[in-house]
Amino acid sequence: MPIKLYMDNSILSIDGVEIQDTARHIKATRQLIDSVTDPKKRFALRLLYLTGARASELAGRPVNTDDIAYGIQAKDVKKGNYRMPDGTVEDLVLINIRILKKRIPNEVPIDERRERYPKRIVALPLKYEPWASNILAVANSVKDPSKFLIPNTRKEIWQWISEVGLQGWKDKNGYNLKNPLRHIRANHLISYYQFTPIQLVTYFGWGHQTLGNITGQATSPMLDWYLNLSWQGYIMQLMIPLPS
Repeated sequence: MPIKLYMDNSILSIDGVEIQDTARHIKATRQLIDSVTDPKKRFALRLLYLTGARASELAGRPVNTDDIAYGIQAKDVKKGNYRMPDGTVEDLVLINIRILKKRIPNEVPIDERRERYPKRIVALPLKYEPWASNILAVANSVKDPSKFLIPNTRKEIWQWISEVGLQGWKDKNGYNLKNPLRHIRANHLISYYQFTPIQLVTYFGWGHQTLGNITGQATSPMLDWYLNLSWQGYIMQLMIPLPS
């Protein structure tokens, strides 16, 4: 079931037919990912979609032998909780992801580069996101906390994306989308979960310039400090049932 989404967040289609029903698109996206029979590939696609990460931010093996990997390790996945306004506590999965789009100085030694990259935390409520339990279980099953959850290169991950028909897309300006699940997730967060611009940039670890592009308003670099504060600013938006 090929799925196509344009990056302007206004056109969703299934099998080439445009639809306006985001709930239906979410169901189709999840069915497409769950149709992958290889458990390793299916796990990687689930993680890509839920975190909105780039393939390079998940890859546990570098393409070049003189580089290092920046992907998610077992220790980057933790169980947490959030106290609701009514006093009840919701269990969460917290995933630390390095934001590779944000550059660090070239002079930083290669053995220090991994820890120098800024991070974002993606929080997922266990009660409302069934795939979160799978991610937590996989991380907890790994004895070595430094082991990468996806010990593959970004090119291999791109190939897995291609195998389910999600590679080779172009946005409205004709640019190739190497990480289509990232754009699908952003669309779903906006359309179904009603994320605000600030919640969206916090989720993805974007900066003030991206916020300005989304809102059409001038922003200050000082906003970068606030935009990366915490997942608490958006977690309640995710506490609604998936489309049935």
